[in-house]
Amino acid sequence: MRFLLLILSCIFCFASSYLNDYYCGAGAVSKTLSYLASSACGREPINGCCYQHDSCYEWNMLTPYIVGCDQQFANCSYTAYASKNQTWCASIIYYTHGAVVNTFGAAFRNAIGYGFG
Repeated sequence: MRFLLLILSCIFCFASSYLNDYYCGAGAVSKTLSYLASSACGREPINGCCYQHDSCYEWNMLTPYIVGCDQQFANCSYTAYASKNQTWCASIIYYTHGAVVNTFGAAFRNAIGYGFG
């Protein structure tokens, strides 16, 4: 068990240097999982969607428009790959990124008291 924790710690330490310009995920663990999940399809398209999503939340945090941020991200996570004729990747990235954010976004907003959706 300790060996497994040591291996995971090394992976997170090694990956953290690559994650400086990667916008997907809210912390080291989710960033690393996102980074690994998108590795087969290319990270640039989903990274752009994540950057737009973060900006959307930043600009709309106290408004009802925040609800649209998660749906826009879900759409972006699919179309970023589908527009490059990577339909398999579009589906995988949508379910590992877009659907997750869309599902948990409402719970996050309710937890922080914004409750707009």
